Amino acid sequence: MAKIDLLPKELAPKKNLYKIADIVTKIAYALGGILFISIIVLVIIFILNLGNIKNLKSEEKDSQERVKSYEQTEQQITLAKDRIASIKEIWAMKNITTSLTKIMDFFTFFDENISLKNLKATSSNIEMSIDSVSANSTTIFLGKIISSKIFDSVILKTFSFNPSYGFRIVLELTLK
Repeated sequence: MAKIDLLPKELAPKKNLYKIADIVTKIAYALGGILFISIIVLVIIFILNLGNIKNLKSEEKDSQERVKSYEQTEQQITLAKDRIASIKEIWAMKNITTSLTKIMDFFTFFDENISLKNLKATSSNIEMSIDSVSANSTTIFLGKIISSKIFDSVILKTFSFNPSYGFRIVLELTLK
């Protein structure tokens, strides 16, 4: 087919413009193709990230559930520790009660010549300071302590004499 050009030749575009228009058209097609491919790549990335976001949300829920279970476990452990501490206090009270009973038995060893100056008692030990006005009272008192079955050990920490108050004895006694 023959080309029919109804425009006068003066108004017809120059051949250079046809070449430039051809180049611009090719560039536009290329850019359009690149844009189209970029949009497809971005949509694919978006879809993949949506999947990752769903996975991360499910992991977050799992982590929150684990944290809640750990909190409950921690509360149970704290409660158990408190109970154990209370039980230890009760056991210590029972031991002290036993110790006090033994100490009460021990006070029968005292006579009018012996006076108690200081007493410190724990669940297993008694440390005491006594004064005695006579050597005979001191000997009888120490004999009663040693021969009694109340104490595992009797340690004489201090033994001194002063004319103003007599004999001062510091003993450490270990209860059975």
